[in-house]
Amino acid sequence: MKVKFWSFGIIILVCIGGISVVHLSAQSTDFGDKIVASKDSLPYWDSLSTNYIFSGSYDSSKIILLKGLPIIKSSQDWDLLVFFLFKLGYIKEQLGKDPASEYLEAVRIAEKYNVKKHLAMLYQKVAYVEKNRGRLPLAVENAEKAIKLAIELNGRPDAAQLVNLSWFRHENKEPLKDCLESLNRGESLFANEPGSLQLIYHGFSELYLFKREDYSKALIYLDKALAVKSDRYRTKSLANKAMALDELGRSLEALEYQQLAMESYFPDYEREDILSIPRLNPNLTFKQHWYPQKLGKYLLRMGLETEDVESLQSALVAIDRSVEMLDFYRLSLNRTEKNTFAKYQRKNVELGIEICYQLWLHSKDQHYLDRILGFMDHGRSMVLLEKETWLEISTNTQEFRQIDSLSREIQSISINPEIESTKVSDSLVAEMTDDLIRLKNELRKDNTGLFESQFPDFISLEEVLDQISSTNHAVISYFTTAHHVYTLGISKDTVFVIQNKNIGIDSIASKLHSLLKTKSSKYQSLTGVLYDELIAPIYPQLPQKHWTIVQDYSFDFIPIEILQTSSVGAGREILLREKIIKKAPSITLFFKSNKRTFKQEMLAMAPSFQENFSDNNQRGDDVGLVQLQGANDEIEELKSIYSGRFLSGKEATKSFFLDNAHKYKYLHLATHAIINEDRPDATSLAFYSAEAIGNEDGFLRQHELYGLQLSSELVTLSACNTGIGKVYLGEGISSLAKAIVHAGSNNVLMSLWPVDDAVTSDLMISFYDNLSRGYQVSEALSKAKIDFINSHPGDLKHPFYWSGFVLLGKQSEVVTSSGLYFIKSNAVWIGAGLFLFVVIIFSIKNIFFKN
Repeated sequence: MKVKFWSFGIIILVCIGGISVVHLSAQSTDFGDKIVASKDSLPYWDSLSTNYIFSGSYDSSKIILLKGLPIIKSSQDWDLLVFFLFKLGYIKEQLGKDPASEYLEAVRIAEKYNVKKHLAMLYQKVAYVEKNRGRLPLAVENAEKAIKLAIELNGRPDAAQLVNLSWFRHENKEPLKDCLESLNRGESLFANEPGSLQLIYHGFSELYLFKREDYSKALIYLDKALAVKSDRYRTKSLANKAMALDELGRSLEALEYQQLAMESYFPDYEREDILSIPRLNPNLTFKQHWYPQKLGKYLLRMGLETEDVESLQSALVAIDRSVEMLDFYRLSLNRTEKNTFAKYQRKNVELGIEICYQLWLHSKDQHYLDRILGFMDHGRSMVLLEKETWLEISTNTQEFRQIDSLSREIQSISINPEIESTKVSDSLVAEMTDDLIRLKNELRKDNTGLFESQFPDFISLEEVLDQISSTNHAVISYFTTAHHVYTLGISKDTVFVIQNKNIGIDSIASKLHSLLKTKSSKYQSLTGVLYDELIAPIYPQLPQKHWTIVQDYSFDFIPIEILQTSSVGAGREILLREKIIKKAPSITLFFKSNKRTFKQEMLAMAPSFQENFSDNNQRGDDVGLVQLQGANDEIEELKSIYSGRFLSGKEATKSFFLDNAHKYKYLHLATHAIINEDRPDATSLAFYSAEAIGNEDGFLRQHELYGLQLSSELVTLSACNTGIGKVYLGEGISSLAKAIVHAGSNNVLMSLWPVDDAVTSDLMISFYDNLSRGYQVSEALSKAKIDFINSHPGDLKHPFYWSGFVLLGKQSEVVTSSGLYFIKSNAVWIGAGLFLFVVIIFSIKNIFFKN
């Protein structure tokens, strides 16, 4: 009866806590105002904040904790203060932010007032903080403190603490014997405790498997772990043994152990039926994708070795399941987990492309080319947007919070083991799912660009072919892996995929970029190498004049148009003179152009900068922003070509841009760009700023750009490095230009390195001159560059001066010319035509009256 009574009591408490969470979550957004914190109420708020953490409602928990901190400090309840700080640090960690200040402050207080209850756990947290900061000696020191305190309080350390210490010591490059010392101690200490002993052996195996890459030694300890009568780490040990065997070239054995791991992890899985891999097991974490991913890898390996098509098809099913599992959890992951999400999905994409390529070689079935297109686009410029803007953008925050909250609630009901499947619960989930679909559809109407990146529908090969069937247009998508470069080519006449060996594209491209932006004359040999690898294999099959190219992240910062044949002689030519090239973030985004109406034609802005105006708020240094004299020339010239607003100096403010940018067809920003690869949230465009404007600091941050709702056909970023930023594996470059494409603009003209101010002005004026005469955007830019090369002497022909500006965007092109410029530039001919028209009218009139 006691067991039943306590079980019943626990259920009642959980229900009360759950009802409290739901009730308070349903209150108004001024949740913090409803909390009346007092010394007597602190235990209640402490318990409720913990419930919020377990339910994933981190914001609500944070409000409670921050409200309680002053009360705790005044009451000098150091134990509770340490615990509150620990929870605040944990919340930051879950949101992908640095928890160092909270954890370190908690440790300081705990040591000062001898609060030992949570101190060992805090030492362990601080150890990870120091590891992430690269301060490995301090990581080891804190891990050792955690063990010492655990021995003082409990008589012995925890097995996990010993394992972590061995890994920290390895990261600190300490001798192997020192790394093994804590594990050896654990082996003897936990000899009679199967679960802890298995963890120690697991620690040994992962040290050798992942840290030392001694796979034979790893197998010894994996066998020991599997021999222990405990299921705690059995599944992971089976999977790790498969990895070790695979690294040793024993692929068939690797496949067998991965099958055992699958059977252990997924109870309903049957190896004879690959379709029995669950599409999703809601009772498990998002890391469940790892098991079918590894199975797909080993099935691919076996398929290649035995030329067994059935193994390749099974491998594709396994990878598809892994992709689906990751996609399900994508929106509900915390930010720390999202940072690793792209890496996991990138691996799925690599395996999926290779499997489909092999199946296409066997069958020549175009279905597999369609699958390759889908894999290449899956994850491209998708997770990036979440990392930069999820719940950060000022607009639409509430709508995205609703979707996030509803997704979490559906997931919570689905995975809660206490809730049995009943008509009531099933009906509730169905109703909530309908609400989720409705919210997404409503959001799609007003936020097309942003929504497509959060919840994309990928384009099919059939749709691409339909779009280009009557055009002189080819689409090319590149994807690089450690060993291969895959190129997908699509035109109205042909569809193909090519697999070439990766000769180090990323390092070659990086070196070429450095040579270009420093005006070095040694760049030509590298352009020939990249031409041979990237262009020569596809050039004969794609004679179309217009090429849209999706570059992979490894060489996304290189202007493809400068590549030239590697042969030396008079016939050597750059691609610019043969093709009109446009970049796209992905094939899906390229064909999802937005056709809109515009109230006004152009908004052009060229801010001025005070002598003391600098970007120290952005990067921590004091680098003044100099005046761009060529920027004012651009604005004056644009006035003679287009109608609209042309703001320079003090009129070119951030607030005006934010309030009015959505009204214009063309946006031209002649200003400075501040690039911070370590802190992409600090990457920004500079506008005029002065104390008289109030709190506005003049910097339009990258994440703010993602939140805009632009209607523009073209945004020109006439600033340095607007196409450069931090590279995310599986996502590409996080840049100002990509942010503007996601905000809704169909085209962005961006720069890949700092460009000469005067030359920039000349090139921009030529570009807009061509555009106003009726050229398409890509044609106008291509012609401006060719004219620049042809009209400038000597050193100015170097690609540094003209190739840094590239076009990124979608299918829609600007084809209309400006009536104002047409009249001004053709005034003589228009006048002559009008005079001739009047003469003809009078002649006809005279003839009529005579008759």
